[in-house]
This record gives sequence, C-alpha cells and structure tokens, in this order.
Amino acid sequence: MNRIKGNLFFVLGIAAVAVAVVLLTFFYFSFLAGKIWLLFSLALILTGLVLLLLHQKRILRDQLVLSREMAQWEGRGDGLSAARPLVLQELFASFRKMVARLSRRMLSGEEKLLQTEQALDKEIKIHKSLEQALQKSETIFQQLWQISADGMRLTDADGTILQVNNAFCEMVGLPREELIGQPFSVVYQEAIQEEMLTAYRQHFVNNQIMPHQDGERRLWNGRTVWFAFSNSFLELHDSGRLLLSIIKDITLRKKAELELKESERRFRLLFNHANDAIFVNPLVDEYKLGAFIEV
Repeated sequence: MNRIKGNLFFVLGIAAVAVAVVLLTFFYFSFLAGKIWLLFSLALILTGLVLLLLHQKRILRDQLVLSREMAQWEGRGDGLSAARPLVLQELFASFRKMVARLSRRMLSGEEKLLQTEQALDKEIKIHKSLEQALQKSETIFQQLWQISADGMRLTDADGTILQVNNAFCEMVGLPREELIGQPFSVVYQEAIQEEMLTAYRQHFVNNQIMPHQDGERRLWNGRTVWFAFSNSFLELHDSGRLLLSIIKDITLRKKAELELKESERRFRLLFNHANDAIFVNPLVDEYKLGAFIEV
C-alpha cells in the first residue's frame, strides 16, 4: 500500500510539472499570459515539486525500514546467520561427493560397457570365423558329393530320399527332382518296392542294416544291375538319425565274374568228358614238365 502511494505521488508530481510547462509555453508565445495564469502555472510547478519530494521521502523511509529489518535478521540470536556458511559448505561438499560418485559410476559403467562391447566383438569374430569355416566345409562337401564317381544317397528312418548326387541319378536313370522326397524304393521295379521299403524300415529301427552288401537289382525301367552298398548311420541334431549309402555300380565286374565262372564250368565239362587223355602240367624249363595239375 505504501509503495502504491509513493508511486502515485511521483506520477502526480510529474504530471503537474508537465502541465505547468505546457501552459507557460502556450501563453508565452500567444502573448495572452496574465498574472492569474502565471501564478497558476507557478503553483502547479510548486505542487509537482512537493509531490516529488514526498515521493523521495517515502523511498528513503522504505530503504530505512529495509535496512532495519536486515539488521534485525542478521543480529538474531538463533545462530542462523552464523551457521549459514557452514550449511552452504556442507551442501557444496555433499554435492561434490554426489558428483564424484556419479562420475565413478559413469566411468565404471563405461568400462563395463567397453568390456561388454569387446566381448561381443570377440564373439562376433569367432562366430564369423566358424560360419566361414562351416561354409567352406559345406562347399567342399558339396563339391565332393557332386563330383564323386560313386552314387551317394541320404535317407531317413522312413526310407525317404533327402539328397542324392549326380552319379546316383545316372545309375538309376532318374533326375534329382523326381527322387528327392520319394521313397528310396522308387528306383526299383514296382513289384518289389513295397517289400523293400518295409524291410528297410524294420532294419533301420532295429539297427540291422548291414554296413556292406551287394546284390542284383531290377530297376524301374526293367534294366538289371548289380550294386555294392556301403552304409553308415549319421547322427544329426536338427535331422535326427539318417543313413548315408555309397553305391557302386559293379554290373560290369559281376558280368565278367559270371562269364569267367561259366567259362570255367564249360572247360571243366569238356575236360571231364573228353575221349582222349588230357593232362595239365606246368613247364619247369624249356624241356621239362612239372607235376600234374589236372588229368
């Protein structure tokens, strides 16, 4: 309230002085100024000056009151003023400790983060190396699988063909697209397909598939062949137990063996039923025969 009154005195004083100056100027230049107007203007000027003095007095009084209040506050006996620097020091000390703890935590967190990043980077490098090695192994395996002169076939417990190579396709006369996903017996004569598939499943479950065997087979197109099988079980985590069969076409060899046996049989028949004496001796030297071998 006192501040409002002081501001009002200041405004009124300034207004009175301004009006007086305007009136004096106006009447001076219009030559109409009289004593009454002159006295009135002077009165306004004095009034304005008095109001300004009152405003200044109130400002001084407010400053005096404020100074007394400050002196009373600083001179209180509760020790607050004296303790204020200590409180501030404790606050600053606590703040510095908090900043130090946060800094240590941040540094520790950065170190742990750096260690984690380094560990992850190492794991990524190891994973990439293993992946590259695996890809290289797969590439080598695929190349060996495809260029092998022997037929190669991979089947599961049901006898389903999972993979074959080019040599096997040539042996049985069927393309890979017609073999993958089909029972292995599809390459044989239709009359024996079901029987062969049933026997395979029983032997697979009972682990009775022979590691090495050969036999005569009649294919789907009527051609008779001789195959020699080398069988191995594979334990795969993602696919379970599989059977890898490496197959050789021994048809020509078997034909040669059979022809040789037939020739021996014919020779034996001729030898035993001849009307003339026939004997076989080894030649020891140019003029001497060894012991009889056959007679």
